[in-house]
Amino acid sequence: MSRDLRQWLQAVQDLGELKIIKNAGWDLEMGALVDIFYSRANQLHPAVLFESIPGYPDQSRVLFGLLGSLRRLALTLNLDTSFSDPMELVDACRQMLRRMKPIPPRYVEVPATLSNGSGINLWEFPSPLCHELDGGRYFGTGHMTITSDPDTGWANMGVYRHMAHDERTLGINMVPSRHGVQHMKKYGERNEPFPMAIVVGGDPLLFQVSTMFVPQGVSELDFAGGIQGEAVEVFRGEITGLPIPA
Repeated sequence: MSRDLRQWLQAVQDLGELKIIKNAGWDLEMGALVDIFYSRANQLHPAVLFESIPGYPDQSRVLFGLLGSLRRLALTLNLDTSFSDPMELVDACRQMLRRMKPIPPRYVEVPATLSNGSGINLWEFPSPLCHELDGGRYFGTGHMTITSDPDTGWANMGVYRHMAHDERTLGINMVPSRHGVQHMKKYGERNEPFPMAIVVGGDPLLFQVSTMFVPQGVSELDFAGGIQGEAVEVFRGEITGLPIPA
């Protein structure tokens, strides 16, 4: 069954795997705290949710470590969360992928998401500076980057890091072997703008499939639909024309 991030967070909290921290700053504090949690051997590595971030509205939140445990990975993939042996989860994933058949997304009306205006200021988001030697603040890490093939319309979702350079500019690090780079090259050869959509705060299942090596020509949206057993609801982006999770 499809869900949103709030529902997923509640399920993770019910599993006892959500750590909520208030009043930590974006400048190195968040990164340091998460490193402390994840450096502890033989202990639970929780999902870490930062709230009440200094200098930002109360509703601003930052989430680390979505898929950092067997049970959270199983929850995200709609599998039994009682696994204690990693190989049991591997076997369950293999069986699920063997019987799973991709389901194309279903288009719906444009949601209220777009009612927030056309302007954007990247500094309004509490993107963290995680480590002292990082080049800047990463706006996109646990997210989905949507692109499409200009020849076939095949939509792809990948995870490529996005760093905020100023209030309206992101730099992107696209791994050469991934499908998004193939799309970018095609647009470059045509000397046309390369449309892209970045989804932050979506269903963690979409983030998970965006990290997987889905076969050429198969959309991760179709793949996610097959895993959850129903079509992912999307709307067509007004500017890019891309299918964006609703």
